[in-house]
Amino acid sequence: MEEKRDLQNYRLTHTDAGFQVIKKSKTLTNPSRHFHSYWELMYIFSGKRKFFLSDRVFNVTSGALICISPYTLHRAFNISEENCKLFNIYFDDLDDPYYKSVLPLVEKCAPYVVIPLALREKIEAMFETCGKELLEGGFASKIMARAMLSQILVLAARESILASENPLSHPIIIPSEMNEKISSVLDYLNVHFAEITTTLEATAEHFGLTKSHLSRTFKSETHFSFVEYVNNLRIRKSLELLKMSDKSVLEISEECGFGSQTQFGRVFKEIVGTSALQYRKKFFFENKTAFIKEAVP
Repeated sequence: MEEKRDLQNYRLTHTDAGFQVIKKSKTLTNPSRHFHSYWELMYIFSGKRKFFLSDRVFNVTSGALICISPYTLHRAFNISEENCKLFNIYFDDLDDPYYKSVLPLVEKCAPYVVIPLALREKIEAMFETCGKELLEGGFASKIMARAMLSQILVLAARESILASENPLSHPIIIPSEMNEKISSVLDYLNVHFAEITTTLEATAEHFGLTKSHLSRTFKSETHFSFVEYVNNLRIRKSLELLKMSDKSVLEISEECGFGSQTQFGRVFKEIVGTSALQYRKKFFFENKTAFIKEAVP
């Protein structure tokens, strides 16, 4: 286990509990916009952040539990000099039985739950215990950490159900006001991103804007450049095709809207960190290994 005994700031990446744990007393704006293949939970103890999730920007404050589903484009960034204390959980071991057991609870909480004031002290104490157990590694620490997280998720899922049944009785996260035109552009891009004709110029013309105005306003509202956003949507789709189809890399690059296989390869490696073929081989090797393990009596 990697550990630092500062109880206010630590990063535990090898816990054997089925999830990673990160606690921060201060946060920085994420240096990049990204997505990943696993669920991420982010609980805000105190402070404020802006959070870009898929196609909307939210102002998040204390008591918010954000549940980021796999391959959802996101980025958190600070509001001026506001310090934000938070707790992150990463379910990066997708084959872990514990992860599979709590997944329905996580899905019930998505995309977010605002924990009522009456429950916050209790839930925050359980987050603290969860992290401390894994940090200090005492007897049965993994069991205790999982028990704490399970209770948190059950309570949060129940609040999510209550909020859906009676929205007026529960606090909600209000999306940050966004330029109405850019909001429409985001909706448009999430449908048409895979078309090779979906360029900055063509999109600007479609919405009756100049190229420079769309580029400037898009970056100001989303903290993405137009090309960054479209490329991330295309790569997210390509990952799905690499895993779920036997199409060639060339076919996938064309289906996802890239002008050439070379361009696709460059953007894929920039975002994912490996080549498309290496990603596919790794995925099938891991799943074949998991299948063999399940088949052995």
